[in-house]
Amino acid sequence: MWRMMLVRRGGRASNIVRTLLRNSSSSSMMEPPAPGQAIDAIPPPVGWKPNQEGPPLDPDAYMRGPVSSAHAIVDGKISARDSATIGSNGQVVHGRYGELQVGSSSGIPLEYLALLRHAAEGAAALRVVLEKSGSSSNNKGTLLVYGASQPDGFATLQLASSSGQAVVGVVGGEHSGNADLLNLVKTKTEEPGVAVAEEYAIVKQCFKELVEKTVSGDDPSSWTNFDPDTFLTEFKENLLAYTEAFPEGRVAVPEEQFEFFGKEKDRKNFRINMDAYLSHLPGGAPAISPDLLDKSFTLDQYAAFKNKFGEQTASVITGDDVPVHGEFNPPVVVRDMVAQPEAVDPRLLAPT
Repeated sequence: MWRMMLVRRGGRASNIVRTLLRNSSSSSMMEPPAPGQAIDAIPPPVGWKPNQEGPPLDPDAYMRGPVSSAHAIVDGKISARDSATIGSNGQVVHGRYGELQVGSSSGIPLEYLALLRHAAEGAAALRVVLEKSGSSSNNKGTLLVYGASQPDGFATLQLASSSGQAVVGVVGGEHSGNADLLNLVKTKTEEPGVAVAEEYAIVKQCFKELVEKTVSGDDPSSWTNFDPDTFLTEFKENLLAYTEAFPEGRVAVPEEQFEFFGKEKDRKNFRINMDAYLSHLPGGAPAISPDLLDKSFTLDQYAAFKNKFGEQTASVITGDDVPVHGEFNPPVVVRDMVAQPEAVDPRLLAPT
């Protein structure tokens, strides 16, 4: 409205503007506030402080002070030697190495300095590995670090990666499911290095072995720790222990399954009902003479028994015709083979 009037009246505009500015700047336009209405009269909220950032703090809240010491946990206990403390002069004192050439103003967290021994062990191990492998600035290799999330392994991973080695870090199972920690370890490995969880490494190794055995076969003659005599001895010991635990004439279940906890009027029918309920389970094992077993059940007979067991298992899984009709009770099969040894197919025997 004033602008329209100024344009319309033309020459009087400057006089009107000067009059308005003079009147607005004069104290006559400012009325004093009523008592109790000034901004200073309003009390601040409880707990408010000048220049405070964020919401007001609870007066009863715990206010954490600056960190003055850090301790590593060794064997579930707070370690006094693997610790770092800020001394009275501002220098950092390590529980194992004494005063460090690092001040409290260096920016290095005390938590890191408390793990100095672990980092030193990782650095020493890396130096030995590189010296024995002949690695140098012109001869790089691949380093596999298990426990890459532990202090010593983490230090080794960082030092090896920074020296140009290709590092594969395996985060231990104690940190299973911690995706943030796994990503942190990954950020410390430079290409072509990588960090994986222990579960992934185990599954990948098992899958690799499965593929290799599927492609090239699993020849027992190639096993380095193959000892058939040990296998046979353990089998006989387990068989005799089984015949003692589950004797013939009852189903092969623990004895505590036949304990009665019901009412007295139901006791007379309890065993009958339990025998009927457990009748679908394998029966007990017949008694076998240890001397006869040791004499007659040779490595050849053991190979034939394993073949019978494998055929029976495969037939049950695939639904094909079962070689042994009726109940397949391994102790009974062994007893019959001990009483009358069978001719063994030479193809079942391991090559010598």
